[in-house]
Amino acid sequence: YSTTPVMTLYMTSDAARAAGVPPERIAYRVVRALRRSGADAEANQISVIGQNPQTGAYITASYDDADSQNPALLPAERPENWRGQLVGYGLTDPQITTQGTANRARDIATERLTTGKAFFEIVADFLIRADAGFEGLPVWKGDVLQGFEPGAGVASMNVKVLSLSMNSVFEGAAAGKVNHRSATYQCEQVSEVLA
Repeated sequence: YSTTPVMTLYMTSDAARAAGVPPERIAYRVVRALRRSGADAEANQISVIGQNPQTGAYITASYDDADSQNPALLPAERPENWRGQLVGYGLTDPQITTQGTANRARDIATERLTTGKAFFEIVADFLIRADAGFEGLPVWKGDVLQGFEPGAGVASMNVKVLSLSMNSVFEGAAAGKVNHRSATYQCEQVSEVLA
């Protein structure tokens, strides 16, 4: 998937206006509700085992995060993925026949399993893209959005859309009635920019 954001979201209409978003696009750039949840790291020790088909020798690659496993660390010293015990993951695959393949499998498993994940539920109007070549198309599964989360030294973050649901709200044709398409986007954080 592309890691380039297709649009930037703002927490208020005033912030979108201050960033130069055209008035007719502000409704498609403002977050109405944001909820964050997380998932712990799934492992802190990775073991990969393959076998050389010519010699029968085992090929191994491993990763061990001792700080994440250490139950004696004081809370201030604990890494973000701290578990306080060994949580292992093993992969044995006959298709792993070289040290390079074993190392690559270990690196992929380490990247995916040893860090916690942050998930976001974003409620906004149905997001419509305005970038060249994609104008008028909806933000869809797999698209990356840039947004802002106040505090914790984070200036902005990028999230990948995992799923979305939408409902249309029709309040009527009378003056003062609002008609819009409300959407809920389930997203996973993919990067952040520190303030």
